[in-house]
Amino acid sequence: MVNDELLNPNDIEESSRFGAIKTALLVVLGLLLIGLIATGILYFTNEDVKSFVNNAAAKVGISTSEKSEVESDTRVKELASFYLAMDEQRASERLYSLKQEDSKLYERILSSMMAENSAKAARIRDNISLSEMEQDVLKREYELMISEQDQDLRTMASHYKSLGIKGATLAIERELSATMDFKTVAITLERIDAPTTAKILYHMNTAYSTEIEYNFGADYSKAVSKEIDKYIEQRRQSESLASIYEEMKPDLAAVELQNQQNFNLDKAGLIFSRMNYMAAAQILSHFEDESYVSKVVEKIKELEDLDIIFEGSFSKAVSESVKVLKQYDEDVTTLATSYTRMAPADLADIIDNLTENPSAFKEYQIDDARVFRITEKEMTIEVLKRMRPVLVGQVLSELRNTDKVEKAALLSREIGIPEP
Repeated sequence: MVNDELLNPNDIEESSRFGAIKTALLVVLGLLLIGLIATGILYFTNEDVKSFVNNAAAKVGISTSEKSEVESDTRVKELASFYLAMDEQRASERLYSLKQEDSKLYERILSSMMAENSAKAARIRDNISLSEMEQDVLKREYELMISEQDQDLRTMASHYKSLGIKGATLAIERELSATMDFKTVAITLERIDAPTTAKILYHMNTAYSTEIEYNFGADYSKAVSKEIDKYIEQRRQSESLASIYEEMKPDLAAVELQNQQNFNLDKAGLIFSRMNYMAAAQILSHFEDESYVSKVVEKIKELEDLDIIFEGSFSKAVSESVKVLKQYDEDVTTLATSYTRMAPADLADIIDNLTENPSAFKEYQIDDARVFRITEKEMTIEVLKRMRPVLVGQVLSELRNTDKVEKAALLSREIGIPEP
């Protein structure tokens, strides 16, 4: 059997009142907690709120944790008073420098200053913020200046490089003779690859090149010095090879020099620049790739007139001579075709007359200073070389039959036909 206890109405009423009070207390405590959190956030993120709280705390004799920390070191408080005693401009300058060195100490002193004189401290703080903004502008403008100066130097470096070795050498020497600004020239050349700079300095007046090298950075100076040594050795080798290939038959020399596996563009250009211009043109005229001929001529232009006496442009003379030789080759082929249609006896008479005349058969203008001349005898021999051997043999027989035995023998030797 279960016994049920009856509830006292007074107990129920008392319990209800206690629950309501408890709920009200929890709400109040929650609101207070929210207020404290919000105040704390504003205190640490808003200088005006921090100043207000510190002043209020000072009036009622309550110290914030930060103020307690500041007051724990009397030196900070004395410094705060010291800065507040200064005029605002001077105090701003001193504290700006301090902030650059130790931002945490700056914050501690500024907090103490705010507690002592929030209005003046705020003005000093604002002056410091303005100085920082001005410093940012100064930094930006300075960096922009450096960038623009670097771009100017790169533009000048590109200009020097576009002039070729000799052109750059002369331009730099003129610049230095006027300004003697070796430092600017040096940092300009540092924006050019070391091999090109090495060639420029090699061909420059030693008094200038030595001073320029002195103003190079250590790494670039070492790289350029190494390239100068390499260039000296390349020139020595190219002089020797140029002499060898000038003595070879042009077509045979062309076979070797157009082999880019053995002679890259730089080496080929250097060898041709050491030759006689006509010898260089004769070899280049036998190159199979005409586009490569243009590249070689351009490379010669880079090296042109560096240390040889030459009237006009060496590279242009080579280039124009190649064109002249091409035209000459076409003229010889045309003449050979024309002679092929003639009877051997008639052709023998023409050749007999042509080989007697030592005067120029034709002139090909290369430039204002140079002309390529070919005599009638030289042209005739070249024509005979292009004709069918059977017809050439018939012509030589006609010459022998007309008592021109010596002439027939001479032409045989010139053409390269063995004597019968």
